[in-house]
Amino acid sequence: MTVTATPAPASAPPRKPRAEGIRGLAKLLGTVETQFPHHFQDARVDLFDLIVLPQPRQTFVLIPELAYDIAQKGIFNPLVVAQLTTEAFRRYLAVVNVLWRTDFQLAAFADMARPDGQDTYYQVLLAGERRYRACRWLWDTGCEPCRSTNGGELAPGTCYLHHFGEAKVRSTLCTDITPLHALLLQLSENTHVRVPEHEEAYAYQQLIGLMREANPTFTVAAFARCVGRSADTIKRALQFCDLPAAIREAVEHGHIRYGIAIEVARLQRLGVPDEVLLWWCERAMVRRYKVPDFRGLVSKEIETRTSGQTDLLGIMTAEQERASRRLFIRQTVEREVITALWWQLRYLRSVLTLLRAGTLGHKDSPFSSRSPRRVLREILDQQELVLVHGGTLLGRRDQRRARGVATALRLLVDELDRIDPPRDGETEPQPTG
Repeated sequence: MTVTATPAPASAPPRKPRAEGIRGLAKLLGTVETQFPHHFQDARVDLFDLIVLPQPRQTFVLIPELAYDIAQKGIFNPLVVAQLTTEAFRRYLAVVNVLWRTDFQLAAFADMARPDGQDTYYQVLLAGERRYRACRWLWDTGCEPCRSTNGGELAPGTCYLHHFGEAKVRSTLCTDITPLHALLLQLSENTHVRVPEHEEAYAYQQLIGLMREANPTFTVAAFARCVGRSADTIKRALQFCDLPAAIREAVEHGHIRYGIAIEVARLQRLGVPDEVLLWWCERAMVRRYKVPDFRGLVSKEIETRTSGQTDLLGIMTAEQERASRRLFIRQTVEREVITALWWQLRYLRSVLTLLRAGTLGHKDSPFSSRSPRRVLREILDQQELVLVHGGTLLGRRDQRRARGVATALRLLVDELDRIDPPRDGETEPQPTG
């Protein structure tokens, strides 16, 4: 069973636990000891017996590609599954509800309970959700070779049963595990494809906050040992969570790297105002700094601020300082835009020359289904947004001309999609960096 409830946005502030005080939360979590009391055993678990709840990872990419790989080679890294008694599962749900701001009730999972002597148990996926989703994709859709063999249409389960013979998946089963240790294990097991760092940081902040409610003396070092990370990694994650929301959102949307935000957090610890922190992020964004280069700039700024020396900005008024920053951003953006536009013009002129000469055919046209047509659509989307936010800077005639060009290009792409739709199995190049 895959639960589709959506966790709260990653950048939302933590919610206080609903347990009744420290004792109630301690009882809910179980022991806060760092020793893991559970046992592992190899197993094959039915795909449809697994309960999949919200977890630190919220980004799942390349599922069809992973599914094809699993169909060809099997699963090298088994899923990690907790086998919880009814009472342990109830407490696990309560902690999940606090962490992810959900409202799961035990009764909703009644059909997932499996008998175990006088009690029942529930099988909860702790790690390997990408692999689980890939297996379900094989079950529901099927890999390309199986679809080709069967004329493109498959009944659910046909592909999966062809490759694996039964509706089960290789797993490592954890028994005798407390809800707390299940959550810690979930964090420590995300190593095959790391959870995006900002998503992992929010999970660390939430869980260590709960553990400190249960035990105020619980240390970052102890927590780091529990989740298999270094203490410095956890400290940086907590510092990231304390940054202004606008900076965290820039990381979430891919405008700046997580490492850039961590460097900005170093300035925040010196008491640098939020407005200045945002300027540093804008600077990193428009100059496209790599993390090591940006770290050098921040280190130099910290050295200046802690040495008692005064830089140029230090003798400006607040308004002069803001104007100086705006000028820096404008000049930088101007250089970047002009360079990018000239490269686009050169490329389009080259393509036009080849098209006029008849040396570019359908298969190698820059607008064929094998070309990055999706990238062209994204460029058009961004151009329209620029016109919305900056169109007033243009005269009416230039505005009409710009909108006319954008509309014509979008109609061209729509027509190309109609007469030459992308074929199954064709993927477009992904951006790098």
